[in-house]
Amino acid sequence: MASMCRSIKTLRHPEPAATREEIAAAALQFVRKVSGYNKPSKANQAAFETAVEEIAAATDRLLQRVSKVTTLLIAALAIPQPADTIYTNGKIVTLWKDRPVVEAIAIRGNRFLIVGSNKEALAAAGPSTTKIDLGGRTVVPGLIESHGHPIGAALAEQDGPLPAMRSIAEIQDYIRKQTVSLPPDRLIFVPKIYPSRLKERRYPTRHELDVAAPGRAEMCDNGYAGVINSALLERAGIDRNTPQPPNGKIIKDERGEPTGLILGAPQLLSKFRQSRPRTHADMVWAIKAMQKAYNAVDITSVFDRSQGPDGFRAYQEVREKGEMTVRTNVTYYISASGAPKDVEAEIKRIPFVTGWGDDWLRVGPLKTTVDGGILIGTAYLREPYGMNTQIYGYTDPDYRGVLAVTKENLFTMARVANELGWQMTAHATGGGALDLLLDAYEQADRQKPIAGRRFNVMHANFPNAAAVERAKKLGVVFDSQIAWYHADADALKD
Repeated sequence: MASMCRSIKTLRHPEPAATREEIAAAALQFVRKVSGYNKPSKANQAAFETAVEEIAAATDRLLQRVSKVTTLLIAALAIPQPADTIYTNGKIVTLWKDRPVVEAIAIRGNRFLIVGSNKEALAAAGPSTTKIDLGGRTVVPGLIESHGHPIGAALAEQDGPLPAMRSIAEIQDYIRKQTVSLPPDRLIFVPKIYPSRLKERRYPTRHELDVAAPGRAEMCDNGYAGVINSALLERAGIDRNTPQPPNGKIIKDERGEPTGLILGAPQLLSKFRQSRPRTHADMVWAIKAMQKAYNAVDITSVFDRSQGPDGFRAYQEVREKGEMTVRTNVTYYISASGAPKDVEAEIKRIPFVTGWGDDWLRVGPLKTTVDGGILIGTAYLREPYGMNTQIYGYTDPDYRGVLAVTKENLFTMARVANELGWQMTAHATGGGALDLLLDAYEQADRQKPIAGRRFNVMHANFPNAAAVERAKKLGVVFDSQIAWYHADADALKD
């Protein structure tokens, strides 16, 4: 309420009305200026004075009406609007140093009117205000999940809970259980497998997967690399003669046979990255299931960091039915593959840009992938990994990582996104990937400034002083997940 009163005090009442003589003088000056008629003859003098008098009278009437309307408007603004809802008798955590807990809040629309005592909040009540007695219960501020993949997370457990697997033996045990619960023709898909988090500090091999479920198609995956077993290698048509993909690496043993580990190269693995095809109904279910889980732990807003047309359609259905319970900002993902003209055409076909939507569902930035990740061995670095690659399942002293997009396509995407009004982001973990993305942003900025648009680098795990300075100059922000450093630093050090 106090803030509302302060806002009203900044409004100014209209200036005192001009006198009739002042209006007449202004009218005379106006007529002379627009007509160039400065010295009327005696014959026209009377008519001229009558015209000026009529203009003055009309202006006087208009100013009186404007003054009345302005006064009424200020009076209306000065009347406090009642709260929609008031919560009382609670323990409401504010995180304010001088008043960390209060007992009541009054809300109108999406704004807090009062945060304070029961008496203060109830003073904002009106005839239609809803009053809720919290009965001593605690209310805490809502949390924001700044980087999540809600649909994928829910679908990963659609067939049952996904346990944390910390060793190859636990992976094998999980696969054996899946052979019992899943139909024989279903792929056994094991997500979230990172060598840095396994006891053995390496990926499983194709043969270790074969042992767990002989004859079944199996895949251990982390989104940017995957291990597939012998049955799935055969289904994918990958053998010793398969050429290396331009955007990834098929790891082979000393005899030239695939070990089952494939880094990057989403064109080889993407169709296997789910146990069964996702339907529209599956995705709608996933959104609602995940939002229910978010509600249970006080997450009230989430940034879904990668969805294509199918995901957006599912979100739109949930929103149109009024079933959203978590405010969601959704990043639109494109692979930026093909020729530069294909990238430009794909972006121009998207029927919206950043900012479309409402408080419950809003379009975020446009995204692509520049590299993979350091904990999987696919981050694109500024210099070779050297011999520190045993944890990733290969040895190549000249290996720098995987670039998932060409320079030409990345530059085209940044330019077109900027021209059309998109905010842009890209998954870039390694220093080499970060530098390339900043190159693309600088090129786009030269054509149309991006300052104030909060173009983004997703992850940015290996920034250096030069990259930070470049980003600062452009107004580019980093979206980093510090938990990765905590979870994987020791393994990578070894």
